[in-house]
Amino acid sequence: PDGPTAWQLFASENGPDFNDAPDEVNHIRWQHDYGFPVQFGPVAEDAVDGEPYSGPVYPVTAHASASGLAYVTNPAWPAAYRTLYVSLFGQVFSEEIVGHTVERVALTTEETATGQTYRGEPSTFIAGLDRPLPMTTAPNGDLVVGDYATGVVYQIRYRGSE
Repeated sequence: PDGPTAWQLFASENGPDFNDAPDEVNHIRWQHDYGFPVQFGPVAEDAVDGEPYSGPVYPVTAHASASGLAYVTNPAWPAAYRTLYVSLFGQVFSEEIVGHTVERVALTTEETATGQTYRGEPSTFIAGLDRPLPMTTAPNGDLVVGDYATGVVYQIRYRGSE
C-alpha cells in the first residue's frame, strides 16, 4: 500500500439496536478510547477517566449494520476509488429500511487534539444487494463482496470510465 493511509487500521462497529445510535467506522490508534459501550457516533463528552473519546471516521446510519471493511489499493482503479469501503448488511430489528449497500468512503486527514486521524465522506458504491457481507480484495486487487441472502459472491473490477 502507498499514500497517506498506508498501513493504517480501520474497523467497523455496530451500535446498539435499542436506540438510534449510529454504527461507526473508526480509525484505530494506539491507546485511544472509541467510547464503546457508552458513547456512539460523534463525540459528545469525555470518557470516564477524563480523557477524550476518539470520534469515528464517520457515523454510519443507525441500524445499517456496518459489517465489514476493505481497502482497495489496486493501481488500475482511479485514485478516488483507491480508498476504504464498508458493507452495510442492513437493518434487522428496525422497521426503517437502511443499508443493503456497499459505500465508498473518501478519506481526508484531520488534525485533532489526540493526533492525526481521518474523516470520511461516504457515497453509495453498490446498491441493490440484499445482505452484503464483509469484503476482501482479490489477489489482483479487485473488490470482492458476498451477499448473505442470495449466496452470490461478486468480484468488482474497474473497467474504465469512472
